[in-house]
Amino acid sequence: NARVWWQPRVEDRESTTGVGEGSDGSPIKDERELLYRTTREIAEADTFREGLRGAIRDVCQKTEWEYGEVWLPVEDSGIRRIDVDYYEEGFAEFAALSEGYTFDTGEGLPGRVWATGEFEWAHDVEEGTTEEYPRQNAALATGLESGLSVPIVADDETVAVLMFGMSETREVDEQLVDVVSSVAADLGHLVLRRRAEQTMERERDLIERILEASPVGIQVLDDEGEITRMNERVREILEIPADRADQYTPDDRAVYDGDGNPVDPEEHPFARALETGEPVFDWEAVIELPEAGRRWLSVNAAPVLDDDGNVERVVTTGEDITHHKRQAERLQRQRDDLESELDEMFTRVDDAFYAVDKQFRFTYVNERAEELLQHSETELLGRSVWEVFPEATETPAYEAFHTALEEQRQTEYEVFYEPLDFWVEARVHPSESGVSVYFRDITEQKEREQELKRYETIVETVEDAIYVVDEDGYWTLVNEELASMFGCTPADIVGSHTSEFVDEDTAKIGHRAGQRLRESDRDSVTVEVDLTEENVAPMIVETTFTLLPGSDPRERVGVARDITRRKQRERALRNRVRQQEAVTELGKRALEDLDLDGLMSETVDLVADTLDTDYCKILDLDVEAGELLLRQGVGWDDGIVGSATVSAVAEDSQAAFTLDAGQPVVVEDLSTEARFSGPDLLTEHDVRSGISVIIGPTDNPWGILGTHDREQREFTEHDANFVQSVANILSTAINRHRHEQELIRRRQQLSALNDLNDVVREITDAVIDRSSREEIESIVCDHLTDVGGYELAWVGAGDAMSDRINIKSSAGRTGYLDDLEIVDDPDDDRGEGPTGRALRTGEMQTTPDVREDPQYEPWRDLAVKYGFHSSAAIPIVHGETTYGVLSVYADRPGAFEGQEGNVIAQLGEVVGHAIAATQRKRALESDEMAEVEFHVPNVFSTFGASGTLEGRVVFETAVPLDDDAYLSFGTATDPAIEGLRDYCDAIPHWESLTVRDGDSAEESRFELRTSVAPLIKAVASIGGRLERAVVEDGDCTVTIHLSPTADVRQLTEAVQDVFPDARMVTRRQVVHPADTPERVSHEIEEELTDRQQSALKAAYYAGFFEWPREATGEEIAESLGIAPPTLSQHLRKAEKKVFSSILSNGGGAERNGRSARSS
Repeated sequence: NARVWWQPRVEDRESTTGVGEGSDGSPIKDERELLYRTTREIAEADTFREGLRGAIRDVCQKTEWEYGEVWLPVEDSGIRRIDVDYYEEGFAEFAALSEGYTFDTGEGLPGRVWATGEFEWAHDVEEGTTEEYPRQNAALATGLESGLSVPIVADDETVAVLMFGMSETREVDEQLVDVVSSVAADLGHLVLRRRAEQTMERERDLIERILEASPVGIQVLDDEGEITRMNERVREILEIPADRADQYTPDDRAVYDGDGNPVDPEEHPFARALETGEPVFDWEAVIELPEAGRRWLSVNAAPVLDDDGNVERVVTTGEDITHHKRQAERLQRQRDDLESELDEMFTRVDDAFYAVDKQFRFTYVNERAEELLQHSETELLGRSVWEVFPEATETPAYEAFHTALEEQRQTEYEVFYEPLDFWVEARVHPSESGVSVYFRDITEQKEREQELKRYETIVETVEDAIYVVDEDGYWTLVNEELASMFGCTPADIVGSHTSEFVDEDTAKIGHRAGQRLRESDRDSVTVEVDLTEENVAPMIVETTFTLLPGSDPRERVGVARDITRRKQRERALRNRVRQQEAVTELGKRALEDLDLDGLMSETVDLVADTLDTDYCKILDLDVEAGELLLRQGVGWDDGIVGSATVSAVAEDSQAAFTLDAGQPVVVEDLSTEARFSGPDLLTEHDVRSGISVIIGPTDNPWGILGTHDREQREFTEHDANFVQSVANILSTAINRHRHEQELIRRRQQLSALNDLNDVVREITDAVIDRSSREEIESIVCDHLTDVGGYELAWVGAGDAMSDRINIKSSAGRTGYLDDLEIVDDPDDDRGEGPTGRALRTGEMQTTPDVREDPQYEPWRDLAVKYGFHSSAAIPIVHGETTYGVLSVYADRPGAFEGQEGNVIAQLGEVVGHAIAATQRKRALESDEMAEVEFHVPNVFSTFGASGTLEGRVVFETAVPLDDDAYLSFGTATDPAIEGLRDYCDAIPHWESLTVRDGDSAEESRFELRTSVAPLIKAVASIGGRLERAVVEDGDCTVTIHLSPTADVRQLTEAVQDVFPDARMVTRRQVVHPADTPERVSHEIEEELTDRQQSALKAAYYAGFFEWPREATGEEIAESLGIAPPTLSQHLRKAEKKVFSSILSNGGGAERNGRSARSS
């Protein structure tokens, strides 16, 4: 066990070489020297760290230990290696690594010793593990081979751990353990000694705190009656100079009893306590002081006894009760019947004291506090005030305690505490460790005060100033209220002439009032006078005079009342009425007048006149510029209204501050204003005061209304509300004006929209029957400028060779186009305008205002020259094909926003559809047709399918469904069918495959449903028709028919967009006589709706008309995604149209077996 004193064993004295051999080789002497030295240093150490440092050094120097360190606990848990250590030169690196190191309890050698409280010897660190010795590697690297760790124990508690190490392995050396353990035991005693000293210091601090914080005087006398200690309060009460405190004796002040008889020092409470050994409480006497004269004191004296019961010293307390005595005398004069109760209240002073720590737990309670709190000290110590008295958290005591502790200043409170049923008056004194509370029971005092108030209420007939003046004008009686009007006491006034306190005119008014009363039968006369005397605040006084009954010559009684506030209220009410009238008139004007600037001009005049200010202004806010324009104003220098600006964001701007505050801002004196310094507009006009408010909502203000004056003025809340009311009227007028302007704009826009709708309808009707693209484009431009009211319209198309956009048709102010240069290149500024963007994106592009759009920079000057404000570029598209762009210009900004833009955007599709229809019609009506054939190698790999399809697949036709889906029909050989099944799973837009019996054993018919048909859609968008597609062993031959005038290059681009590896194989002109089946088929198709065509083709190619039927109506309806009755309806109508067309023409196309299906 390490917790023992070390004492060398006899056998060790003879058998060992000692620990830390001295020059004479005597181990016993060295050990004794070590213990003597460490014991002396520990005993002389002022702090625990000093003791640790000396012990570590001595042990290492006097023993074979080469390294020593100290471990102390940390707040959360575990221990930390502190900077108290000793080591020889070779171990500096290990010491530096270990500094600040921490171990959990039980971790490492120090942690295990901390946990067990027992020493531990590590004979060979290398044999251990890093779990046992976390610093093992560092220790071995510096040569530490073995170690010893011992605990420092105080009161059976481990308070620190010492650890030593050496550079050789060594088995347990009990003598060495005993030496170190003895040192550790001495350190434990040092801890106990320091704890005892700290306890005594805290007790002394508490006593000092009680003495200095006490509101009563406290002094201590020895058994000879000599004063050994007094607090500051004693010196204040007895008027003892600080440099005379040591020489003061009880004989230095004369003391008298209540009857005025001298009291000898032998009869003082301290002397009686010395003589009898009994305490003396509530002894009252009068003491004569050098400056304050005679003062009443209440004194308590308590003896302090030694162990033998003899009086060792006496503690006395004294309190100045002069105020209470005088109050008692005054109350007794006023109410004789209360004398006994008043004497009882003021002859006793109840003092109680307790102290609490920072958690408001009781740490000390005296006997009087126990009595008042109705709890013993044992019941209170260690418990929180709020735990014992939970209701106190709802009283002023709670705040007083916290304020005193947090702000370190004395607080006071007075409250009736219902649970204890008494009134408390307390003073709370802070300290670093908590607060001290002195309190007393003032219940009787409160009751007396309340009774006195009731008595005074009965005696005093009125609360006004009352006085009596004799016939010659001398004051014979005045009350406190009147004296307060003149800033003096009643004694200063009584006996003086009225002219000494009021001017001659006021005195004459009072004198004449008395004369009228004496000469008439009137009971009273009331007059109003303005008091403007020197050293007296100006006031308006209403005085009612009456004669005092029974006086001869009769005196007059005056009851005066300060009616200044009433007069001010009346004046304020008149001002409010005037302001309300002004607001009403302005509101009426705002409803009638459409001239906003005229209304603002009248507003500034009205506000300045109503509030009698020098200036008034209306500031118009420009959010983007961050400034406010002086739009209207009155009183300002000539020429600045309409041009001057103030910052809306600068810190010195009252307007900016108002915008940020979001409420009226009142300035009484700009020269002392701390919130802002004032902009030049105010300072250059010598503005001192004013009001500024926001016009409009605070989250979206329109501006500022402000009124200012060159004089320092106090503006009332009603003044600020008046200005805000005017601002609200302006806000309403501005909003109404904006609304009216918006209505006008909307009406104009609606009119333009109606005209535009008519133009679009006319254009739609006009282009339907046109036979060429040029005619369509020309009609569109003409209608937009002639009927639509636009300034310019033109159609352009891109030139792939030059990237230029060429103008094909135009109408209106075409001179603009002479110098216009636009390219289809996004890297060129001339390609970033609306026309270039529309061609590239396929979406309408608008420019609301050519003067502000940075992308319109290349053409801005030209557009301004021709009076253009806005433009729109509408792509002319049909399907996936863009034919060009339609550009339109207007002389008003924002012309193509909203509904107008939505309507004109439709023209792109209308014109594109008309051009495509014209191309298809031309192809159908022409006897010749262009037939183009493309070859696509490994066609299905384009869609992500792997492998090569074996066999032959023929795609005969495709039926469009809803949502861009298609139902394709064709034939395929048996090997190809299996490949199609695999591709149906691999190709994303192939949804389902249905296989039916074919016309021969080698082929089968199929239906393929796809979510899209990119090639069909691309060919149709340029007026072409996909006639046939044949796949042989994966390679596809595609045959397309289109108008002979169609752009084959555009067709090639469309096909290669779908199949990048496609190449054109042949192009030839094909003749279609008028009576061919194809021509008849196309003519019939023109008669059918899209749904009728889809239903008829699907039924035909699915074998619905075969016998026996190869597909039922339900199956076909399901493939088309429609109901069977709907399919039947489409088929009946389609059959009727087909038969009518054939029979009415007297002929038709013959259907010869399966081969006719391809038509």
